[in-house]
Amino acid sequence: VDLALRVGRPGRGGCVARRLRHLEAAFFAAPDWLRRHGTPRTLADLRQHEGLWPTPPKGQRSFSNGKPGAATPPPAVMCSDFAVLAMVASAGGGVALLPTFLAQPDVDQGRLVRILPEVSLGNAPLYLVSRQQRPLPPRVACMRNFILEALGA
Repeated sequence: VDLALRVGRPGRGGCVARRLRHLEAAFFAAPDWLRRHGTPRTLADLRQHEGLWPTPPKGQRSFSNGKPGAATPPPAVMCSDFAVLAMVASAGGGVALLPTFLAQPDVDQGRLVRILPEVSLGNAPLYLVSRQQRPLPPRVACMRNFILEALGA
């Protein structure tokens, strides 16, 4: 792997990590899912929906880390790839916890709707990680520059 985007921790040693930004995450679902299953009005209502959750960081049980009073329904799908979770959600697979910047194109196209807008989970750092390879191959350097520009870093 020449480049990777990592949320939370930059990863193991031996890699170069550049912090890009902090992510805000929120809950999203397809309009069809909400028509068929209703729109959650509270975090507790999420227990009545199929949860599409990111794989929690090592040592953490769920996205809320088991905090008292937090809604932590068991996931229908757990995945470390947010793009996959967004695809499953936009196909009507349930309610996904996604970075808002990643979900925004699907929201703009009407494939996803943000639910529980008053709930925002965030401030997880996003890193661009690469191998310690000098100089970077031109194709990798070009992609790195594109990512840095696209994410405003």
